[in-house]
Amino acid sequence: MTEFKTQLEERRKLVDGKATSYRTTRDEWNDKSKTFTGTRNELNAEVRELIVQVREQREIREQMNEIVREKKATRQEANTSVRAAKEMLEAAKGPQAAPAPVEPGQRRGRR
Repeated sequence: MTEFKTQLEERRKLVDGKATSYRTTRDEWNDKSKTFTGTRNELNAEVRELIVQVREQREIREQMNEIVREKKATRQEANTSVRAAKEMLEAAKGPQAAPAPVEPGQRRGRR
């Protein structure tokens, strides 16, 4: 019986040693996991900040694009008025001074 008890005691010590080793390994992995979780959370916070900045820049870009569209419309109206005035001036000069007509979409002069 004592022999049986000693065998059980040895096996219990062996199992206790393995359990302690596994606990230590588990605790080390948990510490690493906490470290990586902290790093991940920091990176996610940075990403959220960058996403906010992207949205702000997108809004600014859209506002500027709207201003540009308005300016282009104003320029188009002015170009139309200038063309009409030039046509009236050419018509007032008479047929002898009129140059060859320029078709719409065709450019004259600078390129």
